[in-house]
Amino acid sequence: MYVRNEIHLGFKVLFACAVLVGVILFSVSFDTLAPTQVGLVYNSNLVEVSRGRVYNNGRYFLGVGLSFIKFPMDMRLVEFTAAKGNAVAAWSKEGQALSIEFSFYYRLERDKIVDLYARYGKDYADRYEQIALAVIKGSSVQYTADQFFSDRLLINTNVTDRLRLRLREEFATVELVNMRQITVPARFDAKILDKVVTVQQQLTAENEKNISIGRAEIDVIRGEGAAQVNLTLSRANADRSLLVAQAEANGLAALRLQESMSYQMLQAALGMNATELLQYRWAQLANRLESSNQDDQSKQTLQYVVGFDAPLITVKT
Repeated sequence: MYVRNEIHLGFKVLFACAVLVGVILFSVSFDTLAPTQVGLVYNSNLVEVSRGRVYNNGRYFLGVGLSFIKFPMDMRLVEFTAAKGNAVAAWSKEGQALSIEFSFYYRLERDKIVDLYARYGKDYADRYEQIALAVIKGSSVQYTADQFFSDRLLINTNVTDRLRLRLREEFATVELVNMRQITVPARFDAKILDKVVTVQQQLTAENEKNISIGRAEIDVIRGEGAAQVNLTLSRANADRSLLVAQAEANGLAALRLQESMSYQMLQAALGMNATELLQYRWAQLANRLESSNQDDQSKQTLQYVVGFDAPLITVKT
């Protein structure tokens, strides 16, 4: 009876151990990828990597002895700075020693992860740093030392293009490149500063010249505008005078026409011809002369007007 109890207890212990082992094996059969990660499955039992699938973020049941080799999909920063003690020691075109602080961001290409692991395993980051060093040193010898201060944007663009081309061959995309502090020996630094100041003075003089030219052009435009205004006013005044003269001429013509029509009506009403009408008008004038006060009118001149305002006969009294 005692032996039977011992056997039964042994089976319980074995079963409990089996369950515990199963739980442990089941729990370690899961692996997780963060939202900014992708992964390849690594089989530690066979010591090999499955290259058939690249897994996105999430929690996966892989099996016993399987886990993820993880790769970041967010931008990664690489820095070469004096503070970190890895500033780039380079040379200019004329052989001047330079210390360049340099940084860039890159991102791994997801569809090239298998190729990346096949080429570098997990040591791709070190390889990218070596490539960046080679690019910055190879680019620095194309420019003189003072150009690193006067044409930094141009140099930065050149380095960016070269680094993007190289890392594209290494399954990565360069997002941003930044050339930071550049250090040169003190004596050469003073020389560079003088040259930069001179360039700025030249630029200032050129800007002042352009401003003067612009002001002169504005004055010319203003003068031309004033001349155009004067010309327009002169033409308007001439047109107005012409219109007034035409109106006066038309009025005078209408007046003469009315006078002519009035005399024709008078001639028709009296039944006289032109000679008789003139004699009639003369008789009226003579009658006015006789009735005038000779003392008051002795020094006056009496005008006989056939029309309304044009003198035809002048009689002095």
